[in-house]
Amino acid sequence: MVCFAVLVDQNNSTVYSNLAGRYPLRSYSGMDYIFVLHIYSMNAILIQPMKTRSDACIVDAFKDIYAYLATKGLTPKLQVLDNECS
Repeated sequence: MVCFAVLVDQNNSTVYSNLAGRYPLRSYSGMDYIFVLHIYSMNAILIQPMKTRSDACIVDAFKDIYAYLATKGLTPKLQVLDNECS
C-alpha cells in the first residue's frame, strides 16, 4: 500500500525548490546542474543553471532567482525544499 500527500500553500509568499541531480552531459556553457523553483501564485517554474553543487554556486543561484523575483514584486517568506539536505 502506498500513500502520499501533496500539499500546496496557495498564498503569495511560498515557493518550492529542488536541486536536480547531475545531468549526463555538460552544457556548452559548462553547466552540470539546475536549480528549480516553482512559484505557485505565479504558476511559474524558474530555473538557474549551475556549474557545481558547491555552497557558493547554490547561494549564487538562489540569489539570482530571488533578485529576479524581487523585480516582479514577489518576496517569498517560506521556501519549501526537496527532501534532500543541501
